[in-house]
Amino acid sequence: GMSKQQHTPGPWVSSYMPEEGGDYVISGGNGVSVAISIGGTKTEAHNARLIAAAPELLEAAEHCRELLMRYEINRVNGEEIADEAIAKLNAAIARARGES
Repeated sequence: GMSKQQHTPGPWVSSYMPEEGGDYVISGGNGVSVAISIGGTKTEAHNARLIAAAPELLEAAEHCRELLMRYEINRVNGEEIADEAIAKLNAAIARARGES
């Protein structure tokens, strides 16, 4: 079955905080604190954006996995394509949920 959501509910937001020494701070939706502080370089800004998107990426991956498992792809080799996609989604979802 579906495992319970264990992370802080999204949406998460990445904000630049110059007063905090130029860090990016990830905070949760609905005023729920996530409190991840990341440095202020351009690479770290991209990292912060990726982390902030994580709950939605996880939800999208689970949604796509559900659709792939429910519907056949009407295409030559569709089953193999779907199986490969589902395997990739399973690995990513397990990693995101700390199950890998």
